[in-house]
Order: sequence, then structure tokens, then C-alpha cells
Amino acid sequence: MLLPFSVDQLSENTESRLIRVNNLHFVNPAEWTTGMGASGFNVRAVSDDHPLDTISIRIDRDIETYNAPVPSEPFNVTGLGGQFDASSPYTSGYQILPRYNADISTLTGVKAADFSAQVQISPNPVSDRLLVQTEVAFDRILLFTATGAWIKTLENPSLSEQISTRQLPEGMYFIRFEKDGAVWTSRFVKH
Repeated sequence: MLLPFSVDQLSENTESRLIRVNNLHFVNPAEWTTGMGASGFNVRAVSDDHPLDTISIRIDRDIETYNAPVPSEPFNVTGLGGQFDASSPYTSGYQILPRYNADISTLTGVKAADFSAQVQISPNPVSDRLLVQTEVAFDRILLFTATGAWIKTLENPSLSEQISTRQLPEGMYFIRFEKDGAVWTSRFVKH
């Protein structure tokens, strides 16, 4: 297994290598334009360790992350080092290109929680509509496939949400609840 090389900034030395940059914050989270851009989109981030070095992250349209929601901050990113510079002497435009959702890790600064006593998910298994009732005002609820592919995000959901599952293929799914940096995940089955 090829392990990524940890870097603080992008350069000629990171081009065509599997690299990782840790502890990033967005310059402007609005640059993350989920599902928009003919060929993809770019976002800029800075590391806590090197706040004066801007990291360019390229989200290509051909990867699953193109349709993913903006990650929580801080986050780590793994990907291939690249360059997009059409003018000589070709010494700028360095980028990191994540390959799939798992290349962006938002676990930094996130704590696991147990909201099982405050959340009710029914019916489980489900066929058409999943009812999610909570006693906690969550920041967001996210749905993922069993392989971790993002399906849907509910920002600032109400205490009672009905989620349509009619279009989902049969199988197991994960539902993640986030509140003030705390995360709890449960699962449900679609028949």
C-alpha cells in the first residue's frame, strides 16, 4: 500500500506524488460549489501550520467528491500533486487532487458522541420514507451508502424529518448526525 507523503505546501516536488496536507481551513467555503462547474471546481485552503501558504484543491467532475457537501473544518486532504500552469517558466499553479471522498478527512477536531437515546429512526428496514425524530437540534444530518458515498445533507434539520428512500437501491445505509463538533452515526436498511 502506497502511503501519502505529508507536506505543508505544494511545489514541483509534490507533482505526480500521493501527498497529504493536514489541518486545513477554507479561505472561502463558498468556493466549494457542490455539483457545479463544467469540469469541476477549485477551492483554496490554508493550513494552521503555514497560514501564509494557500493550498489549491482541485475537485474534478469525474470523482464522487464533486457531488459531496462542503467538508467540516478543520480537515485533512490526501491526493495527487498536480500543476495547472500554461505559461513558462511553469513554476506556479500547484494543486492537490483528491481521488474520492475518503481522501478528505474531517475527523480532526471532531469528537464521537452517543445520541442513540435522543434519536429515533423508523421504520428500519424502510421502503419509502424514513422518519427521523430527535430531541436534539442537530447542525446537520447526512446520508451515506455502505461504501461511504455521500447521498444527501439536511442542514439545520427540524426535530422531525421525513426522508424519501424510494429512489435508493436495496441495501444498508449510514445516517450521520452532527452537533457542535460531535458526531454520531447509525445505520438503516432499505428494502
